[in-house]
Amino acid sequence: MIFSFSLETIALFDLGGDVMFIIVLWQTHHIMWFTLSIFTILAPLYVCYVPLISVQRMKSKSDSSKLITFSAFTPLILIYLLLLDIFYIFIQTLINPLVFLISIISMGRI
Repeated sequence: MIFSFSLETIALFDLGGDVMFIIVLWQTHHIMWFTLSIFTILAPLYVCYVPLISVQRMKSKSDSSKLITFSAFTPLILIYLLLLDIFYIFIQTLINPLVFLISIISMGRI
């Protein structure tokens, strides 16, 4: 629990720093560095994206699943994965420590 909280807190500060860095690069018109920074932020998501697509392609047999597979090929899946990562960081850094503290205070009765 504490190790996971520590890692996700570091990831939260890293994401916050990345966003501030990207904003500054955009405002100062450093397009090359801005693009490179966006790519390096999204690069870990590509690691998740490729296996996800290959699994979906193997499972797609019906027309509805082919539509879902086609939608997964769009760049929107990267936005979805980024939002999922932000949501997971939020859960790990805010909600889980609160639940842990409540369980300690209530001595496990909740």
